[in-house]
Amino acid sequence: MISDFETRLAQTLGTRIGAPFTGRVDVAPGPAPDASVRVILGVVSAQIVDETLGNRAEVLPGDPLPRRAVRLRCTVALEASMATPDRAQQMKALEAALYVLDDAELRTGKALADGTDLGFVIHELQPSTVIATLHPEDEEQPRIAVQLVATGLFWPIGVQGKAGDPIGEIRLRGGIVPLEIAPSNPRLVAGGPAVELTVRFNTTAFSIQEDKLEKMPFGSIAVTLAGPGGKPGKGTLGGGVDGAPATIRIVQVIDNAATVTYTPPASPTTEELVVAFDNHELGLGIEIGRARLATRSA
Repeated sequence: MISDFETRLAQTLGTRIGAPFTGRVDVAPGPAPDASVRVILGVVSAQIVDETLGNRAEVLPGDPLPRRAVRLRCTVALEASMATPDRAQQMKALEAALYVLDDAELRTGKALADGTDLGFVIHELQPSTVIATLHPEDEEQPRIAVQLVATGLFWPIGVQGKAGDPIGEIRLRGGIVPLEIAPSNPRLVAGGPAVELTVRFNTTAFSIQEDKLEKMPFGSIAVTLAGPGGKPGKGTLGGGVDGAPATIRIVQVIDNAATVTYTPPASPTTEELVVAFDNHELGLGIEIGRARLATRSA
């Protein structure tokens, strides 16, 4: 994968760089140095950009079916090499390479693509650093070099794409705000008895299967309490079943309404009843709305 990219980059740069360096671009380690300057390139490090990408598939050149690819950010080094170091000549080669690499077709990776399966797609090729030893003739390992950062997708050439599993059903649920709480101004007394609250809002839910659209029950909501400053509520909710954690209640919605009980705390406070879609894992999903609950002194 990476070696295929190195080879393609060397071929492209060697064609575009112009005389007297045309054709004198090679993948490391390259041929033995001679009297003329030569550009040697190779990937010196690679970083996985998105570790979850390996679990996703994309349509890539060479196959109409999705294939798994790895997104990498590669650091590429290009060095100007010759048998007897000559900084002036090496710098000319490096400058010629840098000018070609700065072209928009190289920066976007377009110049490296031909529509076939090359084992990679480059999205960005960015020159980043120039290294130029002042006295290469005095150095044991003189470096006249440019570093690039290349970001793209990489996969083995010829790997077969796979069709995904067909989607049998899509379920959609929606809730229309504002919420209504009944009673609208409940009498909540510190240390007093639990009060039943009914949450009402317009709901819709349906199932899509091939060419069939069917209405379905809305299901359940998740409710919890939030105190001032985002702290947990001090009261206690009941009804439905325990969520995760148990301060969340999972309550069924029937005819656009769900019922919970609220037991006021031992001291006066003001908190909010948070109403959300359940996430089907006994937790809070997307929030639908909130209602203020004020507990007064006994």
